[in-house]
Amino acid sequence: MDATESEIAMRKYLLPLVLCTACAPGARPSAPAMAPDTGRVAVEGGELYYESRGSGPAVVLLHGGGLDLTSWDPQVGPLSRAYRVIRYDARGHGRSTTPTGPFSMVEDLRRVLDHLGVRRAHLVGLSMGAGAAFNFAARHPERVETLTLVSTSAPPPGVPRAPGESNLAEAAGRERLREMPMPRLLVLGERDSPAVQAVADSVRAQVPGVEVVRISGAHLPNRDAPEAFNLLLLRFMRRQ
Repeated sequence: MDATESEIAMRKYLLPLVLCTACAPGARPSAPAMAPDTGRVAVEGGELYYESRGSGPAVVLLHGGGLDLTSWDPQVGPLSRAYRVIRYDARGHGRSTTPTGPFSMVEDLRRVLDHLGVRRAHLVGLSMGAGAAFNFAARHPERVETLTLVSTSAPPPGVPRAPGESNLAEAAGRERLREMPMPRLLVLGERDSPAVQAVADSVRAQVPGVEVVRISGAHLPNRDAPEAFNLLLLRFMRRQ
């Protein structure tokens, strides 16, 4: 399915979801948002600040470089009506500690999941966070319910990369994605960078079974088009 077909297909299911969300079985009526559970997870050489809100199957939101967990604010309310939404600040971001030496973002994610008693989760990663989610899924596929990668390309300079890790800008990374058993969704904005566009085109051409969706008019889809992004993500996770 090419970009135009993906956008047309997305519009076909977005409208029914908008109309049905309030009356769907198990849907909760609107209520004041409750304060999240917060805390810190000890990792080698520091601590990670996290927030958890809602109940149900776990969804972990991993932010991009230069951002923090608040970049997912438009997603937390809609997702937490049916899911336990977990997000945390990566090292050197937000309220987490600054790295003092080499570390693994994959290992940090594992420690957060273990600390919160989460055996299996839906992973949603943006940019740098997509790299962490992708490599975690490659190493621990049994712990990943679904994998959603948003605006992903090769990691920028300064992002730690442990031995054996890869990314979707590399042929080896696309081969690893092909071998993953969980449902996979790749999301990007119509105005995303050329590097992100190139990765999406390569995945569409070379990795059968991965759903690739461009969101019209967006750069960072979860921020620029939150309603479309949220409905797309909910549809994807509920379908599994």
